[in-house]
Amino acid sequence: DEARGENAAIWFQDYHLALAPALVRARRPDLTLAHFWHIPWPPLEIFRLAPHGEQLLKGLLANDLIGFHLPSYVDNFLNCASRMLDARVDEERSTVEFEGRTCTVRAFPISIDVEAFRSAARVPDADAQMQRLRERYAPAGEFLGLGVDRMDYSKGIPEKLKALEFLWARYPEFRKRLTFIQVAVPSRTDIEAYDELTQKVNRQVWEINDRYGTEDWRPVHLIKQSLPSERLAILYRMADLCIVSSLQDGMNLVAKEFVASQVDQRGVLLLSRFTGAAEEMEDAWLVNPYDPEDLALQIRNALNLPAEERRETMQKLDGSLRTIYDWMREVFDAWGDVVSGTNGEPARPERRLAEADSGKE
Repeated sequence: DEARGENAAIWFQDYHLALAPALVRARRPDLTLAHFWHIPWPPLEIFRLAPHGEQLLKGLLANDLIGFHLPSYVDNFLNCASRMLDARVDEERSTVEFEGRTCTVRAFPISIDVEAFRSAARVPDADAQMQRLRERYAPAGEFLGLGVDRMDYSKGIPEKLKALEFLWARYPEFRKRLTFIQVAVPSRTDIEAYDELTQKVNRQVWEINDRYGTEDWRPVHLIKQSLPSERLAILYRMADLCIVSSLQDGMNLVAKEFVASQVDQRGVLLLSRFTGAAEEMEDAWLVNPYDPEDLALQIRNALNLPAEERRETMQKLDGSLRTIYDWMREVFDAWGDVVSGTNGEPARPERRLAEADSGKE
């Protein structure tokens, strides 16, 4: 209704609106439509189990442009479109022709506002804030570990807690030497499965603290609320270790927020190999959350890593960060190319350099 009688570009976000592009296209075939899919697109062997898979594909193919985080997700989508709809797929141009329309499919790895997190970590009273937090959570100067996740079964919080339990059981020298803060943001609290997950995490934290805690040391602090990015940046900067234990994740921006906030470059990122971020952040310490015993060993090794190695690794990770503005520019450039008929070819590195030299950026 907002675009009635006018030209417009409509950008759909995520899986909740998978069917919407086809509905909009039916009413306004003249509009230009794009869609960004924030979660992984599964392989054909898994997606074909979805009872409404064909409808989802048809809904999405009403777009002029579809974006995913990773090239592997693009490949999976193209394969599904080809095999399930018998659509004409051009893998070289990354396009799908279906019912008289051509949809371009591209990978656009999403990111964060890097400078916003760096600035928040460097506020004038940052040292005072970190001192207060350390007095609260690690008064004896022990290591501080950090996890920041939605309370969602895909984030691997129980697996992370199990690994920490293995750590304190098998490597008792880390009792009273590592305190872990887990920020677990409530999510979909009206759904029974999420309520059960919350209860499971609560129970795990209580059992760990009961088994290994002392009068003056609590192993795990569970914060069940959303924190503003300014406070998160201070926690990220203060942490000696950040664990991202997702069982499956389209990207995971916590990993990038941690690196951007590590202005002292002394922390270690343990990153699940099942995140999209793992394909971008090759210098991160990749871990398997499905193997909590090995994850416990990796936590121990990370805490024993010499300071210089930590600094070198964090410098490499920081240098690899791209911003949310890079992401938006690439999406809109590709979208503009699609509309103009140049097919949204992704910008090559040499093209970006040429544009920078000419002042376009």
